Amino acid sequence: MAADDSRFSLPPARLGLGYHRRGVERFLALIGPAATAEVFFTARQLDAAEALAIGLVNRVVPKVELEARTEALLGQMVENAPLTLRAAKAAMIDALRLPAERDPAWVERLVAECYESEDYAEGVRAFLGKRRPQFRGR
Repeated sequence: MAADDSRFSLPPARLGLGYHRRGVERFLALIGPAATAEVFFTARQLDAAEALAIGLVNRVVPKVELEARTEALLGQMVENAPLTLRAAKAAMIDALRLPAERDPAWVERLVAECYESEDYAEGVRAFLGKRRPQFRGR
């Protein structure tokens, strides 16, 4: 999430710096080759609307609403099962790795831990009872 007056840039080309391969790979996965090339080769500033258009940010909000909107989004996240969030984050991280570096067993283990957890049982009970679950990360 970014404020509507945000600016983004990658200045290595203006500074004579090299950019680590892994960082370039992350940009390629996030915004694609055309946008990555433009961002790296021009080193120009992007405004919030451009960052949104290329997928660098998920949403743009008025600056005066940024804190409240960020807190609301985080509030939605913290209501969810922590073990599920951990497994989803691991799956995303693993999927972005080079194929030779991936560890599907790690992701599968974290997913299995979700199904074996107290949180899963609580989630089912809450769903059946039509109430909000109280997750504990166990």
